[in-house]
Amino acid sequence: MPKTIRLQGDTIISESEKFCEIRNLDDVKEVIDKGDWYQIKFFFPNKSARFVCQKNLATQGALAEFEKIFEAKLIRRSCAR
Repeated sequence: MPKTIRLQGDTIISESEKFCEIRNLDDVKEVIDKGDWYQIKFFFPNKSARFVCQKNLATQGALAEFEKIFEAKLIRRSCAR
């Protein structure tokens, strides 16, 4: 799982102690809002566990800013409990 996910210019960067993956924002297919976290999906390859983002771990910026950047691609799906 990523330690940090950050937006930098026209890229999104997912990092941990063991990896660093950089993708273009234009490659984001959809951002799924799962309630407490986001899953960011890409056109190709579309599956990556490296782009999941827990909302309460956001340390810079605001969730509203993040959602504004991805508003056309944001899908809200709360998990059933």
